Amino acid sequence: MEIEVKINLNETEVKRLISILGEPQFFEQENIIYKTRSGFLRIRSEKDKIILTLKGKNEKSEFNKREEIEFQPNSDKKSLIKFCSILGLNKTLSYKKQRADYHFKNCTISIDLLPDNKKFLEIEGSELNIKNCLSILKLEDKELEHRSYLEILNEE
Repeated sequence: MEIEVKINLNETEVKRLISILGEPQFFEQENIIYKTRSGFLRIRSEKDKIILTLKGKNEKSEFNKREEIEFQPNSDKKSLIKFCSILGLNKTLSYKKQRADYHFKNCTISIDLLPDNKKFLEIEGSELNIKNCLSILKLEDKELEHRSYLEILNEE
């Protein structure tokens, strides 16, 4: 079960968080999304590796909470795309983003720079550790984004 929060950030908030978390080491991620009946399937390319992730529907809760099955297949991206096509899945969205990851207070914190200058912070961990991070980073009063990047980027 994945538990995370996502927060929309402006440039000033990004700079403030970097001053707390440290200089980011951004890397590129390419994401190819296939919508399924129970959520979505994602093929992610990053740092010379491929990660295949099946995400269930977001449960109704304070934080984003969904079943997540993730693994690194031995196949290349092209083979996985063909595999999804043979299964009858249609690509819903493809996008690239820049991501910087931090390990902070027993959570994984990511700063994501998406297309159209959209900036988000994700904090993944246990509910207690996420609340602790939100408090330390002075983000506990920020509105949480409950939509996936699929939903956010498809709203246009």
